[in-house]
Amino acid sequence: MTEPIVETQASGLSQLHEQTVRVARVEALVNIDADPQAAKEIAEGLGLPIVALSDMRKDGVVFTCSPAEVREFTSRAAMWSRS
Repeated sequence: MTEPIVETQASGLSQLHEQTVRVARVEALVNIDADPQAAKEIAEGLGLPIVALSDMRKDGVVFTCSPAEVREFTSRAAMWSRS
């Protein structure tokens, strides 16, 4: 499980970043420090919900991916044998 980080410009996402978001099947956008209105417009253009980073931290526990997808790292050899 990976979470792509894409940089936005005033004009929106570059074609490469938009492709990254679509290929990764991103389920939502997190606005770290972009202009809120610009972030909203980008999210609407992609048909995705948007969450402010500050809202994610309100309850003290934050999962940005499903905990079921996170595996315990025991050793590099064990990690490769799972693939």
